[in-house]
Amino acid sequence: MGYIEMASLLNKLTEKLLQEADLFHEVKDRVWSLLCMLKRLRPFVMEVHREQSSKMEELMREFVELVHEADDAIDSYVTIKAIRRMENIYASEKDRDGDMKADELRSKIEGIRLRLQLWHKRCLTCRAPSSVIAHNDHMVVGLENEVTMMIERLMDKDPQPDVIPIVGPGGVGKTTLARRVYNHPTTVENFPCRAWIYAYNVHEFSITKLLQEIINQVSHSPPPTTDTAAVDQDNDHDGEEMILRDLANQIYKHLKTCDRYLLVFDDVWRTQFWDDINMIFPDNKNGGGGRIIFTTRYDEVASYAMPRRRPFYLQPPLNKEESWALFSERVASSSRDEANMESQSQSHSNQLEPDHHPWKEWVDECGGLPLAIVELAAEHQRFISSAAAVDKEEDDHWDKRFPKGIWELMYENLPHHLKPCLLYLGVLNSCCSNIFKELLIAEGFVEQPRTTKIRSEKTVADVEEEVENYAEKYLNELIDRNLVEVVSKRWDGGIKDIAISKRLQLMNFCRFKAREENFLEIAEFEIIPWEANRISVRGWYGKYFEFISQGNSPMKARSFLMLEDSNFPSERNFDGNDWSPLLQNTSLRVLDFGVEFNHTIPREIDRQIHLRYLRINYQGSITLPPSICNLWNLQFLRLKNNNPRSEIPLERFWRMRQLRHLLCSDELRLSQPPDDGNDRRLVFYNLRSLKYVSAYCCTKNLLSSMPNLVRLAVGGDIKQTHIDEISNSLPLLKHLQKLVLRGGEAMRNDTISLLRWDDFRPNITCLSFKRTRLVGDPMRILGKLPNLQVLKLAFNAVDGDVLDIGVTTDDGDVWFRQLKCLKLEQLKIRRWNLSVGAMPGLEILVIRNCTSLQGLPSEALQEIQSLQQMEIHHYVDPAVETAAVAIQECVGKDHLQLRLMKKPDDLNVGQRVN
Repeated sequence: MGYIEMASLLNKLTEKLLQEADLFHEVKDRVWSLLCMLKRLRPFVMEVHREQSSKMEELMREFVELVHEADDAIDSYVTIKAIRRMENIYASEKDRDGDMKADELRSKIEGIRLRLQLWHKRCLTCRAPSSVIAHNDHMVVGLENEVTMMIERLMDKDPQPDVIPIVGPGGVGKTTLARRVYNHPTTVENFPCRAWIYAYNVHEFSITKLLQEIINQVSHSPPPTTDTAAVDQDNDHDGEEMILRDLANQIYKHLKTCDRYLLVFDDVWRTQFWDDINMIFPDNKNGGGGRIIFTTRYDEVASYAMPRRRPFYLQPPLNKEESWALFSERVASSSRDEANMESQSQSHSNQLEPDHHPWKEWVDECGGLPLAIVELAAEHQRFISSAAAVDKEEDDHWDKRFPKGIWELMYENLPHHLKPCLLYLGVLNSCCSNIFKELLIAEGFVEQPRTTKIRSEKTVADVEEEVENYAEKYLNELIDRNLVEVVSKRWDGGIKDIAISKRLQLMNFCRFKAREENFLEIAEFEIIPWEANRISVRGWYGKYFEFISQGNSPMKARSFLMLEDSNFPSERNFDGNDWSPLLQNTSLRVLDFGVEFNHTIPREIDRQIHLRYLRINYQGSITLPPSICNLWNLQFLRLKNNNPRSEIPLERFWRMRQLRHLLCSDELRLSQPPDDGNDRRLVFYNLRSLKYVSAYCCTKNLLSSMPNLVRLAVGGDIKQTHIDEISNSLPLLKHLQKLVLRGGEAMRNDTISLLRWDDFRPNITCLSFKRTRLVGDPMRILGKLPNLQVLKLAFNAVDGDVLDIGVTTDDGDVWFRQLKCLKLEQLKIRRWNLSVGAMPGLEILVIRNCTSLQGLPSEALQEIQSLQQMEIHHYVDPAVETAAVAIQECVGKDHLQLRLMKKPDDLNVGQRVN
């Protein structure tokens, strides 16, 4: 996992050097030097990782140790600097101590850089020549036509350089096709000048390294000493620019002397790549011209290179029918090669029918990946070739475990950035999609956007959104590959809960692989591996407390997850003594208490200065020590109580400047942010989610300091003055999409009016009201919001027994024009008025525990052609059911799904009408 650990460190350093540059002031040159060296090594490490040999595995373990050593050294230095900043210490003695620490870090980084150079040299002597591209034709399926077509294009006599992109999603055979063309006899004979370059994320290291690799291959010369020198270069931009021009000139002149040349760039991700290299390709008017092949997943990358003809598009992963057809074809082809082909085919012909064949489920589990399906077919043939295996299959007692080699193949064909994501979810098994994405970001697995500006409002909003979009993209890629399944969705169709696909074997493989690659250690039914880089504890929590009582050596993990297990409920307290091994480890980046304890958080929590993610599920109440606000690096703070009923003070929260999401089921009482000493307000540019904040804190001063908020939830005893203050602040929250107002139990006699919102047009897409007792015709105001898609009214959200929602005005304005989802829960309404033509885009209607409701606006609902789902739970009046059934019959059972469930006291069964 050397590549993953290096990528995580690179993301961390890049972010820190841009956002907290002042912490590195005394050592900035050395840290930048290390960063540049690691970026240059990145593609090299990826290539080394692919080579399967005991020597390379040993070298990769050594590399991981070097990366961890660098991470620890920088962490220790940043800890001291951050503490000095928070304590505001300027005494000369402290300054001298800081200077000594800076000198120590410079020395450590220099030592690490020298050892990285030696490591690089040893790898070069152990590796096979990079120009040797292995044949994998026995694993290729259905690419014969593409190979022939590409060879024809290569042999075109046009002297102009011709770009030939191969486009398709990961795992469909782009690299395999390029390799077959590269090694084809026609290519070898006609293109004596060739080079194969792995170009993944080439933008993240110096282009100089890539040009040097091209020279090494096209000139057939051994790697010059500059290969190592390139890795050792400091951040000297002028010097590197001169080297780049010189190398580009050398390549251009060399290719100019070749009659024909072929360069293959595998796995190109960015359009910038073409801008960096297009100057090296000459026109060969006296020969057959140059040809450039590159593989990419993105159509925009292919089109940016302006190929003269259409790129080669490889099909996406096969569907189930195509997968089975490929499997059957390979099995039949292998059978024809057997000596007893006829009898064997007779014996197993009935099993090749998908409805009867016991391997059908395995074929589906290959996720449409041709390489995996071909290997599975080979496994099938090995299985039935044995007489004993045939007997087992005929007796239906054959081993139903999915072959481990197939999981290994599917895993190895994943893009590098998806591998840690899959292993991480294999450990979690299932979780909320938002928590999963937050963990990926906190761990450093998500690529950081390239930017040099971090303090402007617009730039930070874009950067934070881009990072979270990357995490969402990673998750969708795993879902598309059938490795992750969607357990539940939000009302707007977004992903809510996910799980590793319903295959215990895949989960077990991920856990085995995580341990094998020293990625994450899982403690189940055994001693907790405290020396591991990441630790997960699920169930058997007594092992942790046993460790405390024995006084073992301190934990060294950077991530610690104590995950909930229904088989092992915890009813004990988690006090200061239980926190001791965590507090002694000052390198933690992720701390996840998914299991519920009665927590007592010690004030020494601020020792975890590098903590990025903190989740605590707790029972009863919890007290946050003021020192928690010293966690200046914290990005995600989640506090969950299944029975929220208290208010939690969080004084001086404004010191946590890196917060992205601050989420609490109880109400948070936040202090007002002060100015920065120069009569300027502190601004939380990174903060995107705030839930639940006490209504008493929602001043214009507070909310205006969070200009990039996307989700805001307000709780507590909400008064009219609070509503007016919030309405004055909403125009400043230009990115706000979701607003939740949750009143407290003490609001039984108070009412709220939204009249101040009458002329307000926010860009809000989701609104939720709970225990707010809205008065003054609130639906007339909310119905005019132009982008509102989801509206939830719950627990006496509106006052009165008649709900006028969606009634058209006298001038014919349509209310709730964009509304897609409406939820009414535990309201005391008897009647709901809805005019025909209102809510024209409504798709989902849910009504729960509205026991006084005497019917539905049938005529209006029948006219909503977009209505697809209607759920009505715990109703009393039979007229509600009669109206619902009539609406479904009018709309059509094929179009509208209806679920009805009476109040349990009246009827103990629910019915689903399809």
